[in-house]
Amino acid sequence: MEFLLANHPLDCPICDQGGECDLQDQAMLFGNDRGRFYESKRSVSNKECGPFIKTIMTRCIHCTRCVRFSTELGGLPELGTTGRGNQTEIGNYVSKVIKSEVSGNLIDLCPVGALTSKPYAFQARSWELKKTETIDTLDSMGSNIIAYSSGNKILRILPVLHEGVNEDWINDRTRFNYDGFFIQRLTKGYYRKGDGFEKIDWESLFIKFLIENSLILSENNLFVVGQGLSSKGALALKDFCSRYNDTILDEIGLGGLIPDFRSSFCFNTGYTGLAKTDLCVLAGINLQAEMPLLLMRLRKEQRTRNLNVICFGQQKLDGVVTYNVGNSFSEIVKFAEGKHPICSLHHSSEKPMLIIGNGFLSLPFTSTILSKLFRLFQKGIWNGFNVLLSGSSSYHMYEFGLTKFFKKVNTSFNKISFLNTDGVNLKKKSDAYSFWSSHGSRSSSNFNLILPLLSNYEKDGLFLNNEGRAQFSKFVIKGPEFARTDESVLKSLESLSFKNSKATSIDQRSLSHLIVNVGKYQTFSCTEQVSKIKTLNLILSSEKHSVLADDHISKSSRLLAEANKTMEANRNLHFK
Repeated sequence: MEFLLANHPLDCPICDQGGECDLQDQAMLFGNDRGRFYESKRSVSNKECGPFIKTIMTRCIHCTRCVRFSTELGGLPELGTTGRGNQTEIGNYVSKVIKSEVSGNLIDLCPVGALTSKPYAFQARSWELKKTETIDTLDSMGSNIIAYSSGNKILRILPVLHEGVNEDWINDRTRFNYDGFFIQRLTKGYYRKGDGFEKIDWESLFIKFLIENSLILSENNLFVVGQGLSSKGALALKDFCSRYNDTILDEIGLGGLIPDFRSSFCFNTGYTGLAKTDLCVLAGINLQAEMPLLLMRLRKEQRTRNLNVICFGQQKLDGVVTYNVGNSFSEIVKFAEGKHPICSLHHSSEKPMLIIGNGFLSLPFTSTILSKLFRLFQKGIWNGFNVLLSGSSSYHMYEFGLTKFFKKVNTSFNKISFLNTDGVNLKKKSDAYSFWSSHGSRSSSNFNLILPLLSNYEKDGLFLNNEGRAQFSKFVIKGPEFARTDESVLKSLESLSFKNSKATSIDQRSLSHLIVNVGKYQTFSCTEQVSKIKTLNLILSSEKHSVLADDHISKSSRLLAEANKTMEANRNLHFK
């Protein structure tokens, strides 16, 4: 302990690690009550690690946890040790920011105050904050987190250990999105009047929606749903739309899937299945942008047992040795027909795993080949067919049969409503009618009605992650007084509507039955001919977006916007 504290500064009163410092705890239990070091202490210059990590390297005790994490799990060996003896330092070899999507975990790993959170610096002490264990609702993984709040403000978010889901880690978007909950918030309801907007109360808003949306006069309306819709909200939306035969579309839905049985759109092996598989095949997916924590598991498995990773459509993944076997859709057809050179590797595998994403399923004719791939990766009781859904709402929308793919619907709609999505892809502004969200956006001015909703940290909700695992999102802070939950808005609209309906209402108690019921059957249609695909030169494209700005809440975060700008500016650095 005396050697560890020899050069360590006595700045505990101003250190953000105070109260959560491992070295502090060890010194209190096992340290001496006085020091015997009388030489001058050394000073080390701080390093620039980007917008998330604040460094005070004089406190560093050279445990090298950060070095090992960035190399083995972070995928980018950007930290290392230089010098020898008393001149040893830990830092980045070249002065540049850390570009990993999971760099915030270095803050949790550091046992002293050398690496701390830059946005949280000097905000509060850990014992002053209220702690609420909940889940992340920004992606389909459902990471377990703990939110620290003071009053009506979230000050930081940390991971909670769950070996089956996120282990001990969370990505940077989950960790640093909390400032986006207070920016561009919708606190009142609005309706268009001329070129501007006027405030309106809820009752008038409901009546105006029911009349102008022609729910009583027509049955040709559309709801486009983004992320953040809870399972109870999804059931309420299905109950509401079933009375008018309205169409519900998932904005980020996968077009080749037919949601008849769970095994057709589920991550069947579970996230822990990466520890059991002996061959991993990625098709049209960029794990670095879509699910960084799953990529961390892949890095760990390849490092410990040299797991073979084959990619269709992805050139490179940081920290993973991949074998790219083609970027065209015809290569997957050859693989499904047993004519590809890697088929011998698949044949010798006992537990192969396939992970497919939007880049594959957004292409036409995917349903033709899905049934073959489904059978190809099912060996005995092992089902290695996995679909990686992007949004936190996508799974239970498929589970409850709400989703149709936008490209598959050719009907013209009277009115289009957007729920938790900004509708930036609209071809005509006149197509937009109502906007339901907790946050405003650049396209909000295109709508006629604006309905403010509560965010997921401001209400309780049940979510199903990509595995089908049911988890609760808990109330953390109080939202705007005028805002309501999506479920209560839909129930109020339903109670005000006076149209008779033959549709049967869905009982909320049936939710537990839907969660427990599991189907393991082939569900894909093969109506198109494989010969049509071979004549097309279809290219598998992976997601190019940044993981830091992928939903309506993260896009409102100033911290993530600044970080995304910094990452893009430092992404392609060339040194002579």
